[in-house]
Amino acid sequence: MNYAAITKFYLTALIMLLTLSSAALANTLVVDISEPTQLTSGIATGYPPYQFTENERVTGFDADVARLIFARMGRSFTFQQAPWDTVLNELRFNKIDLIVGMEISEIRKRIFDFSAVYYHRQDVVFVLKENQNINKIDDLVNLFVAGDRHSELERLWKKLGILYRYRIISTSSKEQSMSMLQSGKISAAIMPKAVGLYLAKQRNIKIKIIEDSTPMTPVAVAVKKGNQALLNQINLALEQLQVEGEIEQLYQKWFSQSLPVMHKDTVNN
Repeated sequence: MNYAAITKFYLTALIMLLTLSSAALANTLVVDISEPTQLTSGIATGYPPYQFTENERVTGFDADVARLIFARMGRSFTFQQAPWDTVLNELRFNKIDLIVGMEISEIRKRIFDFSAVYYHRQDVVFVLKENQNINKIDDLVNLFVAGDRHSELERLWKKLGILYRYRIISTSSKEQSMSMLQSGKISAAIMPKAVGLYLAKQRNIKIKIIEDSTPMTPVAVAVKKGNQALLNQINLALEQLQVEGEIEQLYQKWFSQSLPVMHKDTVNN
């Protein structure tokens, strides 16, 4: 048996097989599976006019901003809507890609990365207008107040050492807080000014603001810590939309006023 001839035959066959395989691979479309074809954005329930549902459709200012961002990025997307605490945990544990319309805080910056700021919110304290016994914050001592543990106002009260003067209770949404205020189950409700005014008008409730000295809080898009590639895409889209006035137009649509002048807030850069 000519072992040299047999060995040469098999080596030649192997070389031809490898050559054909390389050619096939060269003509195969290479797909980057590191970037998902569809993004999932977390968004809250019961937070009008920023994030809510109307006629079974996710809507609100933040929802519309998200749609503009995804369109500019050329990416398909879906909203995943849930109570706010659920939304936060879904991003924290990689079940969604981002959250639109998140207020920025030092605690959250340890967990998430944030895009450039695209507007600000202000937390205030609402009480029923008919309640003549409550006209200032000190009148709420030992009374029930609806909060959410995430508000800038509660963080400020904690820093000042006065948070526990009030009986703060958490609710699943601002809609629930306003409902409890209307029914008399609580004496006051903490929420962004625009949210409270919207809900009160919707329910035909007469309310008054007894505390509005809290600084404006910057709002941005949040992504999982370290997801710089997605953050860069979002920031580029936001920059283009702001320069072209698209964010301003949306703000006027939802709030019938111009977007407040903002500082050059770029967080986490």
